[in-house]
Amino acid sequence: MIYGNDETDYYITVTSVDGCTTVDCISINLDTIQVLLPNDTTLCLADTLVVSAGNNGCTYNWSTGPTSQSITISTT
Repeated sequence: MIYGNDETDYYITVTSVDGCTTVDCISINLDTIQVLLPNDTTLCLADTLVVSAGNNGCTYNWSTGPTSQSITISTT
């Protein structure tokens, strides 16, 4: 897993049936990803709040389990 501001090198070694070997490398450097969540919010009973992490094209892993860009928080 690569996190923001990480630089990771990936290497591959390929050997043919004739015993010829080649090695290649790709370096991936991620810039910081900004996530702007809303300020702390008080919800009343039966209220909902949609929270979006922004950054289209990224993957998400919320602490409550969803993996979508936005989640709906509700009080039930």
